[in-house]
Amino acid sequence: MELFYNEEKARKVMFFLLFFFACAQNLSFFTISDVAYASLSLKPVHVFSLLFLPILLKQERLVVNKLVLLFVGYALLISAVHAQSFGIRGLNALYIFGLYILVILQNCGRKFTCEEWANLFCKVAVIILVMILIKNVIQKDGIIWYLQTPGKEHPWITTILGGHVNLESTWLGLFAFFFYKSRWKWLYAGINLAISILYGSRCGMIVAGLAIIWLLLPELERLKERKVRIAVGVILLIGFGVLVWSGIFENVILRAVARFFSGGADNGDRTRLAMWKYIGQASLRYPLGCGVGNSILALEKVSGQMPGDSNLHNVYFQELVDLGWLGGAAYLFLTLRLFWRGRKELLTNPFLASLAAYSIVALFQFRGGETLAFIILGIYLTLRDEGNSKSNLTIRNPMHRTKGEIV
Repeated sequence: MELFYNEEKARKVMFFLLFFFACAQNLSFFTISDVAYASLSLKPVHVFSLLFLPILLKQERLVVNKLVLLFVGYALLISAVHAQSFGIRGLNALYIFGLYILVILQNCGRKFTCEEWANLFCKVAVIILVMILIKNVIQKDGIIWYLQTPGKEHPWITTILGGHVNLESTWLGLFAFFFYKSRWKWLYAGINLAISILYGSRCGMIVAGLAIIWLLLPELERLKERKVRIAVGVILLIGFGVLVWSGIFENVILRAVARFFSGGADNGDRTRLAMWKYIGQASLRYPLGCGVGNSILALEKVSGQMPGDSNLHNVYFQELVDLGWLGGAAYLFLTLRLFWRGRKELLTNPFLASLAAYSIVALFQFRGGETLAFIILGIYLTLRDEGNSKSNLTIRNPMHRTKGEIV
């Protein structure tokens, strides 16, 4: 039987598909409309994840990170307390699903090394990148319109990774860290940076730049060699010449640079600033929070007008208003604690580095509870806390039965 079935390979295939479906965020079976411009969708990743249940049920004991469990539990409690006045938003389901993903990773992926996890993610990232490139070629008219129309912020195209070009380019950049041992890392990182520039995505450019710098750090030693410095200089000069000759430098790169430094000037910035100026008032009125995903409704009650967006585009503000002073402080503390504890491996562990980049752009993007963020966090915690009883809560599985045990 082992000739036809290998448990480790089978699990790798399952995780590969789980990661792929998590990236295909715009695929859904159906969507339930929610208030405050939000919605809840049943997606292939939700259905596929159920295939891990038989594996979990076979485990004698299940482990889960204590702090993540406590934070998600507290978030759901706050939502329940404020359900009557604010209602229950679909974002609660994403937090529950994220916790389930964490349980899957910590209990079904214990034997995988950091390099094996990274290789799995790289394969998915390459497929998603190719799909995005093909999609962009098909929708080239929307990109040409953007390039030929001054004052437009982004191309008018659909996306695969998230609901906007900002999210698509940002997630591609967060995946670039996983190519740290791949011969194709510079090709992927370069294409990702080019897509971010083409999209006019400032968050995408920030993450792409951070990934390139992080990937460059181990290579700095080689720059001491004279022939390497000469080769790099020649390549950079030729590349710059091609960009100028083709018109890409003037029409795309300079435009992207101008947009990067145009903070507060476009519609997206104005919407963010209009929302953020009410953060203090909303926090003071609701010091105990208003429930997961209800920050927009809280701002509406404070300002007397609908903010016009589905989230605050700042995870730290979102957690502060949603979960109150205690929840906001807890999220910030847990984030800082994560990186302080892992500070010695921040320059070597691609998953911790990716989480650090996420935490930086979370100042301008994201709403919290993203499935891909839970996956990256889950992989890192699985690698870090294997065999660490202090970090994990161990629960005896009541469904587990040993051989010969009477049910």
